[in-house]
Amino acid sequence: CLADVVEDQFKRIFTDLGIERVSFLPARSGLEQVAIGANTMLLLAQPYLTETAHMIEKRGARRLIAPTPLGEQGTTAWRWAAAEAFGVDRAKFDAVVASGQARARRALENYRSKLAGKRLFFFPDSQMEPALARFMANETGAEIVEVGTPFLNKAIVAPELAALPVDVTLAEGQDDEKQIDRCRAADPDLIICGMGLGNPFE
Repeated sequence: CLADVVEDQFKRIFTDLGIERVSFLPARSGLEQVAIGANTMLLLAQPYLTETAHMIEKRGARRLIAPTPLGEQGTTAWRWAAAEAFGVDRAKFDAVVASGQARARRALENYRSKLAGKRLFFFPDSQMEPALARFMANETGAEIVEVGTPFLNKAIVAPELAALPVDVTLAEGQDDEKQIDRCRAADPDLIICGMGLGNPFE
């Protein structure tokens, strides 16, 4: 469920780490067959793949625990989950990912100065909210008031939840009226939501 160019970048990193047999789902071509069995390891690139993960695990694959590859920290931890599972030496791993980490940190500098200390409120929309909130809190210095998400698979997003500040309100489901009331009472600097709420808020 990634753009081809992103798949290519990930595959290049895995190859540099010595992990050669990597497949992506869905495959680029309907003719590609991906063998899944007891020797397969699964690394989710998106947090909303509960059913996909369940079906692959039923075929014997082992899911690696990792955050969503979002931001420098999340992407590094995601890659390390694969590297560690394949016995890659930490020094080799650090050398392979160093340039990407440095580039990501530089790219964030401008945004960090604008977002540090800003209070953010996430409404449920895509299931990306826990990962986005973790990224915003830890890599931009924003203060997270509430993280709303339409569905919360705690097993899949456990690394995201563990990395959030302890005082963050977490809301599952879409109870718009109560969430709008909490948002108005909190008066955040930035609201992250879908267009259905964005237009009325504006």
